[in-house]
Amino acid sequence: MDYTSRDNVPSHQNCNKLNLLYYLFLRCPVNRGIFFVYRYYVKKVTIKENALVAKIAARVLKTDRVAIVFSRTIYLHHVSTKDFLRNTKWVLHELKHVQQYETVGTILFILRYSLLSLKYGYNNNPYELAACAAEQEDTLLNDYTLVY
Repeated sequence: MDYTSRDNVPSHQNCNKLNLLYYLFLRCPVNRGIFFVYRYYVKKVTIKENALVAKIAARVLKTDRVAIVFSRTIYLHHVSTKDFLRNTKWVLHELKHVQQYETVGTILFILRYSLLSLKYGYNNNPYELAACAAEQEDTLLNDYTLVY
């Protein structure tokens, strides 16, 4: 069905609810704009508990509780989402890493982060130093929506 003109508006009898919803929501210029804004400007970050990648990171870092970021996902090990979200500094730290991924790109960030960790060590890695500094920036919380 072509929904580009008002003459072709489907009636309730002639189309299923999904096509009508498509017409009403996505084909309307105002709603299409809202969808665009939501899709591209509201940055969703997913939180996953008991992740294998975080368990491996915990072993490598020789620590019990870990949060590790890949792209727009925060993986947790031995910490619940509820406890993680209570620790605002920790959340801000991980959101800074999400921002770094967005700025540099996923593959390039992983390569640079790894090389800088080998060169300077984990604690002196410039990405880690920036994330530690970001623990005081509450503005990062406004830039992202956490999904868990």
